[in-house]
Amino acid sequence: PMLHRRRFLTAATRGLALGGAALLVARGAQAQPSYTVPLAQLQSMVDPKFPRSVPVQGLFNLTVQTPHLRLLPEVNRLGAAMALDVAGPALRRSYPGSLDVEFALRYEASDRTLRAHQIQLGRMEFPGLRPAV
Repeated sequence: PMLHRRRFLTAATRGLALGGAALLVARGAQAQPSYTVPLAQLQSMVDPKFPRSVPVQGLFNLTVQTPHLRLLPEVNRLGAAMALDVAGPALRRSYPGSLDVEFALRYEASDRTLRAHQIQLGRMEFPGLRPAV
């Protein structure tokens, strides 16, 4: 059970990292040590990348809806809250849930993108999904 939970969390955060929140295009950001991007601009860059479906170990698919970004200036990070839906043969039906993460941004000069970095899981809930006993 713990191994499956770790695989799920790893796949879910990897899906987020490889999804829209991770590949935000930074227009105008060159190799500067700092650059201010307004929250509305970040959100508009993320929106077209979702919803996003992530297969998890062939057991189920995790569908991630558009994250709602928030600034966390006191820790120089961003937060993202998103609705999830998990479904697949191992579950027999679909379960809605939610995910909340915090992350820093890192500029990738090779493709001029901002990427989610140091992702921390804040909360993941699936109220209708009970753990196996």
